[in-house]
Amino acid sequence: MTNTEPFIKKVPTGIKGLDEITDGGFPYGRPTLISGYAGTGKTVMAMQFILNGIKQYDEPGVYISLEETEDDLRENISSFGYDLQKMEKSNKLYLENIKLSYSTLYHSGEFDLSPVFIRIEEAINKVGAKRLAIDTFELIFNDIQDENIFRQELLRLIGWLKNREMTTVFTSESPKIPSVRPNIEEFITDCVINLKQNMLDNVYTRRLHIVKYRGSRHGTNEYPFLINNNGISILPITSVESHQISSEIVSTGIQGLNDKIGKKGLYVGSSTLISGISGVGKTSFTFSLCMEMLKQKKRCIFFTFEESIPQLKRNMNSLGLDLDQYEKEGLLRIISTRPTLLGLEAHLVLIYHHIDEYNPDIVVFDPISDLIQIGSKIEVRGLLLRIIDYLKSKLVTIVFTTLLNPNDSGQEMRISSMVDNWIMLSTTDDNGILKQTVRIIKIRGMDHSRQEYILEFTHEGLLIKDIDEN
Repeated sequence: MTNTEPFIKKVPTGIKGLDEITDGGFPYGRPTLISGYAGTGKTVMAMQFILNGIKQYDEPGVYISLEETEDDLRENISSFGYDLQKMEKSNKLYLENIKLSYSTLYHSGEFDLSPVFIRIEEAINKVGAKRLAIDTFELIFNDIQDENIFRQELLRLIGWLKNREMTTVFTSESPKIPSVRPNIEEFITDCVINLKQNMLDNVYTRRLHIVKYRGSRHGTNEYPFLINNNGISILPITSVESHQISSEIVSTGIQGLNDKIGKKGLYVGSSTLISGISGVGKTSFTFSLCMEMLKQKKRCIFFTFEESIPQLKRNMNSLGLDLDQYEKEGLLRIISTRPTLLGLEAHLVLIYHHIDEYNPDIVVFDPISDLIQIGSKIEVRGLLLRIIDYLKSKLVTIVFTTLLNPNDSGQEMRISSMVDNWIMLSTTDDNGILKQTVRIIKIRGMDHSRQEYILEFTHEGLLIKDIDEN
């Protein structure tokens, strides 16, 4: 349990990113409502809160389901790497499926929640629970038509749980409970979280919004999240203030290029843009930089949005770059994915997941211009800013490539202003023969040549020459 503010105790959820945007977790001894339509991840989040309490904080928990059976819960949640049966046998977890009926809740024609209280209390006492989840809680009140009775019994349930200092999560099937139950979240709970799915171009992205959190600061934006093999992951929030800097230099890996840069290379942890039209060697140029770090036993993730992995390996092999060797050593991870496979921010969540899992020293995105297929230029720029902030907070070197559109000369400027270094590849006509060229546009924090040079591709790698050498 954490205490991040003077009067609000918090219970950490253990869910990646959620404890950051709630400033510590859910309110201790009080209820939290997780609402959303079917398929948005309510059950997963509620169950993770209970299971992470056991696994990470040694706090026993009870999960009450009004829909799924205990066997269904065990089977569904096991796919996220949790062993529910082991937790149950260790007396840390208790699962119960409560089947409600009219005869259970009505005595002499009056609604009475006492039988439910008894069942919940028995479950809590069996494991000495500190955390409780009730999924989906409004089913308890389905048969109540009188608003006053509904509110009275609901507040009785909330008060009963608060008296036991039980940190509770309710799930609700819809963002707001309709009909005779308007604005229930305003008085039922101290924290309300809404989950939803947004669709753009037939691609869905899950998003989370903290509707309210009494007495606590919290993130107010909508945050994209992903449900993967580890459960729910929410994007962590970073800022310019979290950037780290280094004075260490890494070679560009291009023969002759280091001599054109004041400190003979690029700063570790800096961000670099390699831009150019199609076919000028952006990917090859980028891999040359990666190879310098791989030779130093640094770890690299290479995200490619165009080429397949076998094609990429074949093309780099022609330059004498053996990618298989570094993959086998565990120093290189290549991830090939089509931009249209996921929504823009779902891609961002996956990128964060791979980075956190692999802990790289350098990350490459090739080419970021392909992301325009699934978002506007403003949205892509926002995504790249978040990537830069996140990686700079970890002192990870970043390389972007972008395909320049000859009909949009300003496209590169909107990206280049965000990065520390910008190197442009182009072509020149040498007596009827097109040759690739390279020009350093900017490198923050050091002097550099501003001339254009010839870029040659050989079996031993890349090298640059003065134009008058040819």
